[in-house]
Amino acid sequence: MASKVLYVINGFMRGGAEQGLLTILDNGFMKDADFRVFAFMKGNGALYDALCQRIGSDRVTIVSDAPKLTLPSLLIGTLRLFGMVLAWRPKVAILSLKQANIAGRFVLLFFPGIWCVGFEHIAQLEAGKLKRVYEGLLKRLSGRVDEVWADCESTLVETRAYYTPKAGRIETVIPLFIRPAAARTKADYVLGSPVRLMAVGRLIARKRYDLVLEAMARLIEKGRDLTLSIFGEGPEQAHLERLATELGISDRVAFRGFVKDWWSIAADHDIFVNPSDEEGFCIVAAEALMTGLPSVCTLVGGLKDYLEPERNGLAMARGDLDGLENGLARLLQDDALRERLGTAAAADMARLYSQTAMRERLLSVSKRLCGVAETPGIVRRASSDALARLD
Repeated sequence: MASKVLYVINGFMRGGAEQGLLTILDNGFMKDADFRVFAFMKGNGALYDALCQRIGSDRVTIVSDAPKLTLPSLLIGTLRLFGMVLAWRPKVAILSLKQANIAGRFVLLFFPGIWCVGFEHIAQLEAGKLKRVYEGLLKRLSGRVDEVWADCESTLVETRAYYTPKAGRIETVIPLFIRPAAARTKADYVLGSPVRLMAVGRLIARKRYDLVLEAMARLIEKGRDLTLSIFGEGPEQAHLERLATELGISDRVAFRGFVKDWWSIAADHDIFVNPSDEEGFCIVAAEALMTGLPSVCTLVGGLKDYLEPERNGLAMARGDLDGLENGLARLLQDDALRERLGTAAAADMARLYSQTAMRERLLSVSKRLCGVAETPGIVRRASSDALARLD
């Protein structure tokens, strides 16, 4: 009989954790398990529809059709999750993203026989009214977690701050990125006019698109002919549009919105920029490097695993406008540097994140996890005192 595995996630926003679930499912993750997904909100309809096509709509439970996660839907969802776990009795529960981890861990306190996996995607919580509350709950409930997954080594190390020590807890790195076989690499590093910059990701404050606009404005003032395409959507778009207008570069900046498989046209651009203050694995940076785009990025999160400064990309410090401007200036004036960095980046990503290597890893993790869950006594011994940990 196939192991019952429940995957609990906040919802289906267009982000790395959500898109990554589809990626790993497409590459053999839990292919022999009785796999179901529980989400607190629907988010973007496209990702929800894609998931239903993968595993069947009867295996996907959505609490709210709302595009954003709210506290009421989280609370109502916690009650519904309890009912689902009680009725279905999965062997394994994988909790992805912070709010899903809080709700899922609380529910699983009442089901000590279920193996609990906390899937971490970013080290730092977003700033907000509930940040301290979430931090406290995550650490308080961390004793219920039997196994921790992270999308990169840096996330795994840094999120240990949210966990109390537990003997025998397993830790595993599972990147949510696999190089597509159809990826096209850049063949020509000769700059045209204008030079085409690109940035990709959700339009939120920590991505620091403001630095890209300011660095671009400085370089244009110094005589460089530049355009910028920003691929993504989010709450910061209106602010960024105003900033581009204030800087006098609005006619050179295109907000392209969400573009599926944007990497298929990445090679048509000249330089990729990612000045984020914080990242998890950062799928978009990995995709840019796999196409051979010369890049300037902050060395945070998963970028530490695959971006090697001065060998396959350029690095800047967090919030360093001068560093970003200087990095762009170097790439703009040095043809050989662009080609050397881009060529090395494409080769590294093909080696590190090939479909063959990543599928083997996913199948191995799936087999081990289902095997652990099916071994009598292991789960009970791992979490039989779960309720006592809240005292």
